[in-house]
Amino acid sequence: MKRVFILLTLILITNSSCVEKSKNSNQNELVFMTYNVENLFDEIEQKNQDVSFLPLEYKKKNGIFKKCNKIRSRYYRKNCLTSDWNKQKVEAKLNNLADIIARANDDKGPDILLLQEVENLLILKRLKEKLLAKNISYNIAHIDSPDKRGIDTAILSKYKIERTELLINESLGVITRGILEVKIKVSKDQYLIAYSVHFPSQGKRTPKRIASLEFLFKHMQQRLLDNPQAVLVAAGDVNIIKHEEKEGIYNNVRRFAISHKVATNKYVGTYYYHPKKSWSYFDVFIFPKIYLSNNSKIQAMTNSITPFNITSWQNEKTKDGELTPRKYVSRKNGASDHWPLLMKINLK
Repeated sequence: MKRVFILLTLILITNSSCVEKSKNSNQNELVFMTYNVENLFDEIEQKNQDVSFLPLEYKKKNGIFKKCNKIRSRYYRKNCLTSDWNKQKVEAKLNNLADIIARANDDKGPDILLLQEVENLLILKRLKEKLLAKNISYNIAHIDSPDKRGIDTAILSKYKIERTELLINESLGVITRGILEVKIKVSKDQYLIAYSVHFPSQGKRTPKRIASLEFLFKHMQQRLLDNPQAVLVAAGDVNIIKHEEKEGIYNNVRRFAISHKVATNKYVGTYYYHPKKSWSYFDVFIFPKIYLSNNSKIQAMTNSITPFNITSWQNEKTKDGELTPRKYVSRKNGASDHWPLLMKINLK
């Protein structure tokens, strides 16, 4: 089937003074973090968004309850009618996320941060300010996607961002968040092409995720041909459960490696589904298999691939005593229903 896609191009560079890592950092190493930050909305109503994430008083005064009552799911309808997503809650969630992100990479924060489930550029700027208060500076890459709930992907980089594109696979037949592709200059002669992905949820059938993988692989392969010297890394929430893995969803990855398949230190997953007491590797890094070779000038450090869950309030225990991600509740009480995932790449 012919794959059709749209390239929406935008150059977006914020805080252009942040173009190089600190002199105290390892210039031959890139530290990546991918993180689904679970419904990172601000408290201001936007044109396309999940109206559950608004202040309760605002909902009452602006007829939002009518929209809430149209939600089919009883659970989500009740949540929309009762939740109070106010400024204080947004600020507390931002503080929690910033605390976690800043602790990575020996308290220097990741060099490249790939995010999923962010509402817009405004909330990203607020997160950036929280991190800047911890002496960690980032450039932001983001393009509004056509997603119905208004949740997008984004990339924050300590290095200069040169180009940003949103890749949309129209052949999926559904409104999609797209894939964010960002070209980043990491040194005088070295570029990184990074992709932040958020594939169709488990509410969609497996073929939608297969098509998303094939679309990503096709685009990454073309970039490898165009610029074989560039570092190439995709990361994000692929929404693939273990049953789909057993059925062979990754069988045709060909030239690319999937992070949990090659990780030296095995882990149970990054997302836990409580009703079925099951783990999934929803959050992954995808990169050329050649990076696993000792002869490659670009090397993926498989011993660095690990969930990042070092704060006690970031986790919760099941009745069986198993440690799992804790959804955001309040300050120092949860952050996201996903654990962030770390990986290092060395440049010879």
